[in-house]
Amino acid sequence: DIQTLSGELKGKFSVKSLKSGQAYQIEKDPNGEFLSFSLKESRARTLHLERSPEPGKFHVWQEVLDYDIRLATLSGTISSNLSLELQKQQRYSLISQLQNLFSWKINFNRDIHPGTTYRVLFEEKWIGDEYISSGNVMAAEIGLDGQQYTAYRFTDSNGKTAYYDEKGQSLSGFFLSQPCNYTRISSGYGYRTHPILKRRHFHGGVDYAAPAGTPVYAVADGKIVFRGRKGAAGNMVTIAHANGYHTKYLHLSRFARNAPYGSRVKQGEVIGYVGSTGRSTGAHLDFRVVHNGKTQDPLKALRAAGTRTTVAKNEMQNFMAQLSVFRAQLDETGVLVADVAKTIPESPAALN
Repeated sequence: DIQTLSGELKGKFSVKSLKSGQAYQIEKDPNGEFLSFSLKESRARTLHLERSPEPGKFHVWQEVLDYDIRLATLSGTISSNLSLELQKQQRYSLISQLQNLFSWKINFNRDIHPGTTYRVLFEEKWIGDEYISSGNVMAAEIGLDGQQYTAYRFTDSNGKTAYYDEKGQSLSGFFLSQPCNYTRISSGYGYRTHPILKRRHFHGGVDYAAPAGTPVYAVADGKIVFRGRKGAAGNMVTIAHANGYHTKYLHLSRFARNAPYGSRVKQGEVIGYVGSTGRSTGAHLDFRVVHNGKTQDPLKALRAAGTRTTVAKNEMQNFMAQLSVFRAQLDETGVLVADVAKTIPESPAALN
């Protein structure tokens, strides 16, 4: 039976996905024989395993509840940092999207401070009166030091979806401007005296000092061609990109579960977390860029390969119309669904 069950569950369920607090139900017949097992994997998905009337056979299926997509807004003035503001509203999952959208302009660890204003229009998944999860950010505006930073989601007539500022300029280039949010650059590209070996050597990357556990992002679409332990580099990920580029991420504390070896990753997808594994004196990300087999200065490479595009001229009218709709929705105080109050405590500083 165990071998049969393992075969039925392959690709549908992994013991590694079990989490503390998950609800389950086991049903047995009067003789104590197993009949069925149900595991609530999430609020919208339940895994069912049932013994078939045919001896030695089992039936496995997932019950997925249909959910509604509703628009919601969050806005306010930050009193500490944006992560904490979103966490208070139980919408912390939005932070990674916002960090990726504004990575060209804003370092969320260094630049966001009390007094920063924000407005976010985003999708939410609901089943009846129960909130399930946050979805895509549709529009976001951040007011920082007298400047307004904007991001608006737009799908053109060819079905391509991207984010643009109010002028129609894309928020992403071939590379992100940085692989993680950092506090400072602790070591640059080129010759230096090694902090541990105490001898002069060539440093082929840039060290981004950041708290341990800070998410590390793929700077461009690509395929993970190495993920593992690599001597002095510690835990390392290497991604192969188009145009002859490879990027390397060293000294990671751990790897992202959803970015295994051989997988394809999208720009901005989390691949690991800042750490201090290998030959390291403290938490940081050693980030490297290789182009056609030759190491590059990462800071120069990110800028050179980061040329951004704009909305096509024949799409600009539609884009401006969508922009007007988003701004009107951000201005409305009634966009936030009323049922959200059942899930999160209302705070006038953070909710419209």
